[in-house]
Amino acid sequence: MSDELRWRACLVRLPDEIFFELIRNYVGEVKTPFNKHDLIARLESFLRSPRVHDRIVSLIDSADAKVLSAIALLHEPTYDTLFEFFEHQIAPIDLHHRVLNLEERLVIYSDPESRRIRFTPFLSETIAGVVRTENIVQLVPFNTTTTRSPWLTDAFLLGLFSYLSDAPDPFKTAGGVKKRVADEMRAVFPGIETRFGAATRLDAILSALTRLALLRPDAGRTTVSIDDWVAYGELTPYLRRVNLYAACLATSPADITDIAGLLSHLDAAIPPDVAFDRDTFDRIVRLVRINTGRRSALTAEYFQILIDLHVIIDEQDRYWWNTLAFRDPSFAAPEPHESPLIVHPNLEVTVKPWIEFIEGLRVCHSMRIRVFDVYARYELDKASLFRALDDGVTVEEVKARFEALAPVPQNFIFMLDAWADEHGSVQILDGIAVVVDEDRRHIIEHYGPFQRHVRRALAPGVYLMARADEPHWRAELAAAGISPVPETRRFAGDHVTHDTARSWRTSDVQPVTFLKPGPGAYTPDDTAAVRARIIESADLESLTDDQRLEFTRRVESRVILFPEQVAAAVARTEKVEAKGLDYIGKVRLIEQVLRGRGTALEIVERSATGAPKKHLIRPESLDKKATELVLVGTTIPDGGAIRIRVGKIGVVRKVRTGLFHE
Repeated sequence: MSDELRWRACLVRLPDEIFFELIRNYVGEVKTPFNKHDLIARLESFLRSPRVHDRIVSLIDSADAKVLSAIALLHEPTYDTLFEFFEHQIAPIDLHHRVLNLEERLVIYSDPESRRIRFTPFLSETIAGVVRTENIVQLVPFNTTTTRSPWLTDAFLLGLFSYLSDAPDPFKTAGGVKKRVADEMRAVFPGIETRFGAATRLDAILSALTRLALLRPDAGRTTVSIDDWVAYGELTPYLRRVNLYAACLATSPADITDIAGLLSHLDAAIPPDVAFDRDTFDRIVRLVRINTGRRSALTAEYFQILIDLHVIIDEQDRYWWNTLAFRDPSFAAPEPHESPLIVHPNLEVTVKPWIEFIEGLRVCHSMRIRVFDVYARYELDKASLFRALDDGVTVEEVKARFEALAPVPQNFIFMLDAWADEHGSVQILDGIAVVVDEDRRHIIEHYGPFQRHVRRALAPGVYLMARADEPHWRAELAAAGISPVPETRRFAGDHVTHDTARSWRTSDVQPVTFLKPGPGAYTPDDTAAVRARIIESADLESLTDDQRLEFTRRVESRVILFPEQVAAAVARTEKVEAKGLDYIGKVRLIEQVLRGRGTALEIVERSATGAPKKHLIRPESLDKKATELVLVGTTIPDGGAIRIRVGKIGVVRKVRTGLFHE
């Protein structure tokens, strides 16, 4: 349905009282017989007039422009979404009156089904001149001379993978990093003890790797699986970084994907070469979260963590978004055929930072890192090689990996072969042993689908199987004719390892929010002067005092655009407010709203300190308690329960919940 058809349909469905009030206000008296569609056509013709466009814009003030800009940036939000965005910025009751007033001025409308707020179609191009990013977020042009490349680089991750693969367990039982491990890592990774929020980079990165399931603490032992890291390496470099940043911000693995999406959207939304303050950034985050549905909780110190990550740069008391934090660092282009490795005769290996990540994992799998620098230095040693061989890699595969990337000295190959021979003399294997009696062995010995899962045949009829593949090889046992497949027999005291699911984002986002800096915040006309001219030009001689007051009220609320609309003031006689000692008037107004539809109550009561306190209430009942009447209802927009004695109420006003919805 087109915007124009939707707008007409919404008008047709308005209650008669509201519909005819709009028609009388903008295009004059309704003569019988009438046709609603003809009346809507007259109103549409009125709204298409350039004169009307100019007047409507001349009456838009800064507060209007702020709300209209939010509607545009939030992509036709619902009422609840708009209230959520302005939480702690505009009081709910003031925002309600502002939105209702913009509806009465026919600048915006909403359809009852979706409750989405839209610009009136005939005015949308005119309103576009008012809608500006700077009405919502204050982005200041800012050319920085500072360049901050990310410290969470692929090269850094390769070093961590190598170190943590050899570390028995970096964590204390009570939490935190062991002193010995921290001392070693400080020597290997300079700068890793830099403060990071309330912790250090070391604490933060180890926690992040744990949440990503790249580091798996389990029963006093920490495991690092090459398969997990290769799976992570299959992500794009951008996604590897954004997931790591998200893991530093997340409080649980379940939040990582959501926060990674939020960071990606922020990276797309925030333009380069602009600065912002903390309040502005919080508004940008709120805007993006609402637009994308990314609602995972962020800790109170998330902003400081982004600074520590160098995602946000603090410079000259201003902040700017460091888009380089999500991109590959700029390296000098290597010479043609230049190797990413240098293999030294003393078994040291220099790994250059542009090595492809998964290739780097494969070679670092069999080495121990010594120093992480611009060019990281590793060393081939027996324990590291044994680790790779224990993971099922053959020594021939290890040699092939090095030889594919760099010239390899002969003594390097000699040590690989010597240590590989030594490795086979004593082995400790992890897995599940499947033991098959001789009379049934023939069933599975020649059944290929099961044999493909066998890690090693330990003896005739004894097969070592991987725990991670248990569901698959169990299914193949059943398919081979072993029925029922027995349960795994475990001995008393055995600890069963429970795999942690990988929690990271695997795809890029489609950006939905773009903050385009323009000419600055909207500067309104002198709306008070425009309203004064309307009143001065109107012929009020034939009106009573009450009608003059009503005309002035409508001009001040900007629903009267021109002096010739003076006749609209004659129609309104309904009482909408009771205050002070008018107890009966307050009760009658409450009863009217309880009987009617599409209206609510604005209540002003005195707080314990004597200050006025406002509520917007959807009333549900008027209960009698002893000699007092009590108003019972729910607050708008949060729906909280409320009970107020009528005697405590200073002012009661009858207000609409909305022009186009109840």
